[in-house]
Amino acid sequence: FVALDDSKRLADLNDHEDPVAILMSRRSELKTIDSILANTPFIPPITVAEISSGYGSRRDPFNGRGAMHGGIDLLPRDMKRPILVQAPGRVTRAGWNGPYGRFVEVDHGNGFVTRYGHMRKILVKAGDKLALNSPIGYVGSSGRSTGAHLHYEIRFDGRPLNPLNFFKIADD
Repeated sequence: FVALDDSKRLADLNDHEDPVAILMSRRSELKTIDSILANTPFIPPITVAEISSGYGSRRDPFNGRGAMHGGIDLLPRDMKRPILVQAPGRVTRAGWNGPYGRFVEVDHGNGFVTRYGHMRKILVKAGDKLALNSPIGYVGSSGRSTGAHLHYEIRFDGRPLNPLNFFKIADD
């Protein structure tokens, strides 16, 4: 038996939030964050020998004028190895896409989309459901390309993001 101090009222005791409820709420938030991270691409889709063109403003390789580059260009260490999708998702587009050449777009959910351009060969079709490390095609030089490489983009809610920032997160 613990006597109730007259200066405290029973209602005051009920005003404090239950620590178990707080933990359960945080646990739910962490599960949501974990789900989002599990479907976010943090690793390059190929083993990279070199990044031949970075994200952001650059001089266009065809006309020399300033241009925005919404992805990065990756030179593979091994041209014979396939491009692997680095987060589960569904193929939304696969085929020829103007300057991108042979092109694949994958929706990973939660607003994240990856794009792969200038491919030599495509191994997937629109609607395909992909698991982590599913092969989607091979590096090539199709479309508006100066040589064999993979143009790789990460987009969130339709806006391009710098893939190198995601790779740094994976390194950390």
